[in-house]
Amino acid sequence: MVPGLDEPSERVAALKPRFSRTVFWAIIATGCAWPLLLVVAALPLVAFAVLAQGLYESSAGEEATVFIPRRTGVIVAGCGSLVALCWIQVVAWSEYFTSSSGSLGIAIALGLPPLVALVVMPILYALGWLLGEGLAASKEQ
Repeated sequence: MVPGLDEPSERVAALKPRFSRTVFWAIIATGCAWPLLLVVAALPLVAFAVLAQGLYESSAGEEATVFIPRRTGVIVAGCGSLVALCWIQVVAWSEYFTSSSGSLGIAIALGLPPLVALVVMPILYALGWLLGEGLAASKEQ
């Protein structure tokens, strides 16, 4: 036995109860905050709705070359995201009922909607906007 090396110092010994108490309360706080985090995960969808309304209002009096691409972009992004979110839920629930590791699928499904909203919606909006540009160009001719 080496004196000073085998025994924790007084500072380390004093930190152990405080650290375990901190970990205990952090776990409880995480458990209580988890439902709130899931609600916050819906905020990208709310932001998309607000932006869509703003796009409609700002381009309502504009000519078709401005309004049609914006409208088509919003419709494609909204419908495509809805399909993607439904597909995620169907896959997660089917894995839950058919697999032995079903809880993992549900955990992934709870985390994916914000990712879908933040990544897929802008891509789908851009694709819809391009489609709308083509529609507006065909209406001009």
